[in-house]
Amino acid sequence: PLASGAAWLGLLSEVFAEAPDAEVVATCAHLQGLGGALPHARLVAALTRARRSPAIVAALGPVLGERGRWLAAFHPAGKALAGEASDTGVLDDQTWTEAPLEVRRLSLWAQRLHDPEGARARLAVTMASEGARERSALFATLEAGLSLADEPLLVAALKDRSREVKATAVALLQRVPGGAVSLRMGERLRACLSPPDPSTPYWRVEPPLEAAGDDATDFSPGGVSGLAARASLLHEIVRSAPLAVWCEATGQQPSAILDDLQRGEWWAGIQRALCDGPLAQAEGEWAEALLRAEVPVGPAHWETLAQRVPVDVIDAWLCARFAAAEARMAGATGHDTLMDILEHTLLARRATPSPALSRALLTGQVAFTARQQRNGLHRALRLAGVLAQALPVSYLAELKRALVLPPEAVAQVRAKAEADIGSRAAQLRNGVGDLAQAIEQSMQHWFTWLRREVEPVVATISRRERVAALALHTDEIKVESTFDVFGAFDARVGQSLGG
Repeated sequence: PLASGAAWLGLLSEVFAEAPDAEVVATCAHLQGLGGALPHARLVAALTRARRSPAIVAALGPVLGERGRWLAAFHPAGKALAGEASDTGVLDDQTWTEAPLEVRRLSLWAQRLHDPEGARARLAVTMASEGARERSALFATLEAGLSLADEPLLVAALKDRSREVKATAVALLQRVPGGAVSLRMGERLRACLSPPDPSTPYWRVEPPLEAAGDDATDFSPGGVSGLAARASLLHEIVRSAPLAVWCEATGQQPSAILDDLQRGEWWAGIQRALCDGPLAQAEGEWAEALLRAEVPVGPAHWETLAQRVPVDVIDAWLCARFAAAEARMAGATGHDTLMDILEHTLLARRATPSPALSRALLTGQVAFTARQQRNGLHRALRLAGVLAQALPVSYLAELKRALVLPPEAVAQVRAKAEADIGSRAAQLRNGVGDLAQAIEQSMQHWFTWLRREVEPVVATISRRERVAALALHTDEIKVESTFDVFGAFDARVGQSLGG
């Protein structure tokens, strides 16, 4: 059945036009759970959004319906996104030869995930007939689902005429699980490790001085961009060596190894290298140790690790991490780091936070919002934006209440506005301007900014509540019952300005 009611049509228009990727995915999941498909009037919007947001493709496929899959064949990049005869996104042979490079790249990437052998065969033929630019773009798709079966094709590419193709082949050969290069890098890593001694009671890492002779063929031509020679060699060794080598060589557990590494002089480079490869393959104790040591150095790495750690483990860790950070939070830097962690673990794993974590996050939201400095509220609203997408629907009403400034907060804003104007008070009193009017304008400006920041958060909460209601009552929904955050803001501001 199509979700063709007026309420669904309006909601889906907003979702595909404005909502973050995580909210789009959640909405499609609700619709799939109802056994429904996208209404015909929203198919173009859905395909257009999928074209610029590949992260939603997997969720969109099951709700496209028969007409949606048919329409995808005529939409730019549609075949690569939704598939012509299936949801895999693989082009047929005729369409492959006619499609633009970007469409073929997306299609080959999708085929790598569903039919790696067929993708390798297609790539091998393509590499013999395409130009350097095309070979480089298509060859990079081997990164998807990289396996030992890809090794012969990668070795052959070391003789390619294109410098970019050869560099990609070297980098991917380093990452082939169980590949020859990875095993050799493991032996090099063993040679870099020195056991504890009286002067340094922890395992140390000393990178090689150079890669000479045959060794050089395992390393990237020119080294890693931005790193000195030894740091570059160490980066490629750590990036390629199996994680198991660390435990075998030292006899320690992952958490103890990371503790030792953090004490050494090469830790910053090792951390970057771990994120550049091993982190994406970590399992069990290694994945948990990398999480607790906060090894990820960027959003993409946090998202990757969030998929490697069990949901209950990451929930418990986030609870403890958030509580500890809230207790000692003093400045913006620590808060921003925590927001990066929360945003790219909560939203990446597509799982509902536990009641304990949901409660901890809401408590933190209230505490952060209570800090009435403008910069503090900016950070609090960033947290609210994450929670609006991640919290269970049953917590959203409480989240909205946390966004409403209490009367004492508005009084503090007024005091801040008066202080801001204080330096001009003498001029204003001398007839240059009106002090009361200046204070009012300052407050109006501040609240205008605040309302602009809050609006997207409130819109996300409202859409999620409407989706939940439609999942229960697919005929209509009363939006009027939604808690009026802006009305509450306006009432507080009006009272303050009127006074």
